[in-house]
Amino acid sequence: MFNLSDDKRELQIRDRYSFCRFPGLSPEGKVPDAKTVWVYRECLKERGLVDKLFSELLIQIDAAGFSARKG
Repeated sequence: MFNLSDDKRELQIRDRYSFCRFPGLSPEGKVPDAKTVWVYRECLKERGLVDKLFSELLIQIDAAGFSARKG
């Protein structure tokens, strides 16, 4: 998400409504801290799920009539 570090991502989610919407959080809700995001990402890597998740995301983007150009 915007090539931010986990710490900066946490700050942006707390600070900007647009950053809350993407992960499905509400501004009033709990925001995962940087360490939680890191641990979650590492678990996905260990299980080999990163490519599968991105493939599914691209399918959903295409189905919605959009196209991903970079990221």
